[in-house]
Amino acid sequence: MGGIVNQNTPPRGLTLAKAAARVVAEDPRFAVTRATVHGIDLPVFAVAPANLRHYLVAARPAHGDGAAPYLTMGEQTWTYDAFLADVRACAAGLAARGIRPGDRVGLAMANRPEMLIGFMGIVSLGAVATFLNGWWTTTEMEFALGDSGAVLTLADPKRAARLAPIGAPVVTTDAWDSFLQPTDTWPENVIAPDDDFAVMYSSGSTGTPKGVVLTHRGAVNAVWTWLMSVIYGPMMLPPGDPAPDPGP
Repeated sequence: MGGIVNQNTPPRGLTLAKAAARVVAEDPRFAVTRATVHGIDLPVFAVAPANLRHYLVAARPAHGDGAAPYLTMGEQTWTYDAFLADVRACAAGLAARGIRPGDRVGLAMANRPEMLIGFMGIVSLGAVATFLNGWWTTTEMEFALGDSGAVLTLADPKRAARLAPIGAPVVTTDAWDSFLQPTDTWPENVIAPDDDFAVMYSSGSTGTPKGVVLTHRGAVNAVWTWLMSVIYGPMMLPPGDPAPDPGP
């Protein structure tokens, strides 16, 4: 991602609005255009990936062209290319079970590689990942599945045992290898920037949990905004203050 703002003599003491406007004007990675989003004309990033599947592919050069270690659990490590291969295989496995773009698919797992692979497999297919709180009881999971309309759930054994009384279709990580369908190709369906990619439920502290629907554009724009803040953040420092090290 070339074309960074000239940092030889970076300005200091700018307001947030002025710092952000400078980056938008001078760094082509963060150029802004206009788009109609649900009937409203809004500013959007012009060159950001259109959806999370495109984002995965676009990020490959930043991970050693796919060769860099990306995900580790115990003694097992996935390179970025190995992770992408499993994501494609998961998307193909979901399609083989009849999942189509727009379908809601539950995720009920502890923090483990299959959760990340399952999540990206769901959204790469154009389906909608529906997160089920790992602490939820059977009753709470049943509510979320019914409320979201999820047609399948990917679950680890502990969560699958809680789902069993519901009788809902489940793929468990015990059967993960047979579920994955290795393929060299990504799904061919078009995923629009404003298509849904996830449903995340609130805590339900004032009643039943509420499903918050998120879009691909919202997720990608959040990442682009964080990247942009690394550039404009130092511009807001008082003159003479050292700029923080953004890290690798």
